[in-house]
Amino acid sequence: MFSQGPVRYGDGVVNLWTTDLESDGFGQAWGQTRSWTNAIGAFPTTALNGTGWIITQLPYLLQANNGNTLVLVTNGVNYRYFDLSGGNWIERFYGQEKLVAGSPQEYVFTDTTGDQMHFSDFSNGIPTNQMGQLKSWVDPDGNTTSVVSRTSDGKPTEVQRSVTVAARPPRNRCNTATTPPTPCRASCSAVR
Repeated sequence: MFSQGPVRYGDGVVNLWTTDLESDGFGQAWGQTRSWTNAIGAFPTTALNGTGWIITQLPYLLQANNGNTLVLVTNGVNYRYFDLSGGNWIERFYGQEKLVAGSPQEYVFTDTTGDQMHFSDFSNGIPTNQMGQLKSWVDPDGNTTSVVSRTSDGKPTEVQRSVTVAARPPRNRCNTATTPPTPCRASCSAVR
């Protein structure tokens, strides 16, 4: 819970954000929404927009506890903790999302709606600014947003989106599959 300040009562973390650029075209909204945090350890030492600023569209992983904990940072106030236990990453606080070691040099996070985020791991040979950073984001329909270009030290320079056209039953933005399509509520719209 946040005060009107806007400061979270429990730990004093500030909830400050701004949208600099956004496009809702081509399926998934994309842009640059920055959130600022004063949470200790929540941002990498080489932040792209300055100390404490986090780009919501470029979530990332941080290592903690000597590599036995990974923290998924999605904005200035939302973090998911995964602890290594018996070779598996287990989300704290009974969360249902999954984190697994994917193909070489990556982790794959899957949320409860089926979105998958692929992140670089922390292996030697990966540029420092690329470690734990987003590689791609795949929605349940197979549409992919990928970082396709980086600087020599690993900072993203270009992001592209590819759209998959599939013969799936339509679903609405409320995540309810319908066959045949049924009318959506006023706040939802059908998508293919």
